[in-house]
Amino acid sequence: MFKLRTTWDGVFPEECLNQLDIGVNQIDRAWPIKSAMAMAAVGAPAVTLSSSAIEASKETLLKKQKELLELQKKRLELELLQTKAKLEEQERQKEKLQIQQDVK
Repeated sequence: MFKLRTTWDGVFPEECLNQLDIGVNQIDRAWPIKSAMAMAAVGAPAVTLSSSAIEASKETLLKKQKELLELQKKRLELELLQTKAKLEEQERQKEKLQIQQDVK
């Protein structure tokens, strides 16, 4: 059946044939999807990167990671300061309450 289907390329639009292939493939998993086969035959374009570009990317990544760690450290330090300030305020409130209770 697939051999017959391959003769329809010039007769029906590619989109229609692709939909047909997908529909038949859902019923019969062995049915190939021709547009996928054509893409595989053509292959993805090769991407070449120079080693200097890769090294530059690695350096940039390392710098960004270091920057992120510094920011996280600063955030934690700020949270620690805020927590300490809250504890000190609570301590002051507690002392005020004790003084007020002692006065009564």
